[in-house]
Amino acid sequence: MDGNLRMTPAGSILESRIFDGFSIDRVQYRSAGYRIIGWVMRPGGAGPFPVVVYNHGSRTGPDGSVDLARPTISLSTPAWPGVAAARCLVFFPEGRGYAGSEGPKLTDCGSGTEVMAYLQGRAADVSAGLAWLGG
Repeated sequence: MDGNLRMTPAGSILESRIFDGFSIDRVQYRSAGYRIIGWVMRPGGAGPFPVVVYNHGSRTGPDGSVDLARPTISLSTPAWPGVAAARCLVFFPEGRGYAGSEGPKLTDCGSGTEVMAYLQGRAADVSAGLAWLGG
């Protein structure tokens, strides 16, 4: 990816913070009619950059509690050790129904079929985000 995020009808940068050697952007994009929130951590300078996708779980704790509001990272999150030095672009999509993303949550699923459909939707959300990032 060239590291230049685009402002298109499919997505946009909501807010950014520039640090020494990298930046973090909170982004939004569309997938299957849902507004999906994501985070992009990218090194400074011109790309291309290799891309790492951090597609985390649903934040369902061992006791069954769910933290819907807490984002994966924030504008105050320092770069992971080595991200800026390795010159990787890291993409953190927020799951459907979590941290500002629209759509159902994993806990809304009642059957194995619904869980599989949800997970396939999450995979499609990642693909839509990568398509927006890379053009």
